[in-house]
Amino acid sequence: MNRKLFLQHAHGSVTDDGSSPRKPKAMCTRCGCRGTVARLILRSPPAIERYCRDCWPLVRDALAERPVQEYVSRAWSDVERLLSLLPPTTEAATVTALAAEIVATAWDMDGPVPPIVQEFLLRTERGPA
Repeated sequence: MNRKLFLQHAHGSVTDDGSSPRKPKAMCTRCGCRGTVARLILRSPPAIERYCRDCWPLVRDALAERPVQEYVSRAWSDVERLLSLLPPTTEAATVTALAAEIVATAWDMDGPVPPIVQEFLLRTERGPA
């Protein structure tokens, strides 16, 4: 399992601009509002797109239909989604590493830590972020 799934999902080698997906002044590609939580890198045509908190779930759900090279998100909904996909048989070391990654990146996530994520962190003895 890729523990960085909620932060980055790579499919190839288009160069990332290295910037954070969270940009308060960046414009959402879909609706035009200011403030983004996710960034896509497209293969064809090569492009970088940014999405706000409201548009990201809609865009994320349609990723299979697009030539996406990579995406990076700072949306808690992606973390919640990843946690919901963890099988109960996931190795303890993997769970601990995932919890550590969540704690390490919580400062850059969009909004407060959701209750589901807090519960996961408490169960893994990492404490709330």
